[in-house]
Amino acid sequence: MAKRLVENLLHNTKLVSIGLILVFLSGVLYGVCNAAVPRMYLQASNEEAGINSEFTVKVLVDSETPLNAYAAEINYPSQLLEPVRFDNSFSLINFWHDEPLVFANGRIMFNGGSPAPFRGEAGELLTIYFKARQEGFAELSLLNSAVYAADGKGTEISPEIRPLKVMIRSGAIPAGEPAPIDTVSPEIKFLSIIPDPFKPDQKLVGIVASDPGSGVKETLLRWRSLLLWDEWQLAKNPTAVPKNVWAVQIKVFDNQGNVTEKTIYDWREFRSRLLLPIALIIAGFAIAFFAKRIRKRQRGY
Repeated sequence: MAKRLVENLLHNTKLVSIGLILVFLSGVLYGVCNAAVPRMYLQASNEEAGINSEFTVKVLVDSETPLNAYAAEINYPSQLLEPVRFDNSFSLINFWHDEPLVFANGRIMFNGGSPAPFRGEAGELLTIYFKARQEGFAELSLLNSAVYAADGKGTEISPEIRPLKVMIRSGAIPAGEPAPIDTVSPEIKFLSIIPDPFKPDQKLVGIVASDPGSGVKETLLRWRSLLLWDEWQLAKNPTAVPKNVWAVQIKVFDNQGNVTEKTIYDWREFRSRLLLPIALIIAGFAIAFFAKRIRKRQRGY
């Protein structure tokens, strides 16, 4: 029964991850209520911005139905606005399938979820710092956005969406929100490496990291299957690695350059792949050393 439930969850959502499997399983305790359609919307720190100034835009959600997974695409006029950085320090999302991605055609995409269902108003998903580039009327909108009910099935719901308009002009404009000063490194709260229950030729690395000061910017990952480290790559949640990996190293960066590193080991894989060969090599050297000493004694020197 449990195996069938997990398989159904994996096919029922685009957010395929160990963290999000747990997200959906945690939702078994919550039913989908006959409630109003959830709403996802954008909220700016200022309705007006001066050229070259920065202001923030929050992606928020209201819902009477318990939710625990979210996906959104923010469209913005790239000729008027430039995304400077993200802040997810107060986000409802704990498991990021991908870090927020910026595309050249004025799109920002993100998706992820949380084991703890949310029901209420003004739940924050992401804060975006924009820089105003030139005068104009900037309209930001949400497209291809979805929320997922915490009902044990990951039921997809199309939320009501609301656009945002910001006037950019020269002259005296109220200052935007200052970027917080953050000198504390991110915290890796959870890191695991387990066999993939559906693909026996690989393992899954699950990561939960947070940064209360400025939010997590990106997470990098590399691994060892023999003696040398592989190249660093962007981590997803989870990240699939080859079955023969015995060590995984994680680097988590926040939005102000602070970094945290952590390494996790699969000792069973280490013993099966490296311990016996190393022991045999050491034994071979020992045998050769003692054989050489015996020959010297036999020759009388």
